[in-house]
Amino acid sequence: MGYSYTVAFLMLIFTCGMWPDSYHEQERLPAPNQRPHYRIMFYNVENLFDTRDNPVTDDDQFTPAGGMHWTYKRYKTKLMNICKVIVAAGGWHPPDVIGFCEVENDSVLHDLFENTPLSKYHYKVVHYDSPDRRGIDVALAYNRQTVEYLFSRKIKT
Repeated sequence: MGYSYTVAFLMLIFTCGMWPDSYHEQERLPAPNQRPHYRIMFYNVENLFDTRDNPVTDDDQFTPAGGMHWTYKRYKTKLMNICKVIVAAGGWHPPDVIGFCEVENDSVLHDLFENTPLSKYHYKVVHYDSPDRRGIDVALAYNRQTVEYLFSRKIKT
């Protein structure tokens, strides 16, 4: 698809912008003469769609009347399951940067980071719409308490 290059590029930009002085948690500070450690994960969330029909994209399958019978209850369950994986992957500390593929839009990521227990970690999202006919996108989330956002741009492939 070519979108993985976009995520890789965005992750490179973010890792270049991680500065030790952005850490506020004492236990996460590096020892003297040691580089800080960052947790970075990539997650294919496999068709994270909301239940609303977008007339611009071919997302009809992921509506209550569509072939997947995608209901609000199933959507909320999927969000909670993704939340559990992210928390488990991070151990006691959530990942600093999370790359995502197969998200429908920035709204589903907003729901993930604002309407689940992940809301306490202060993630921000970088997302661009792709030309995919179903509206499948890639995105990147970063914990703004541990990562400094420099910039991002869409790469046309």
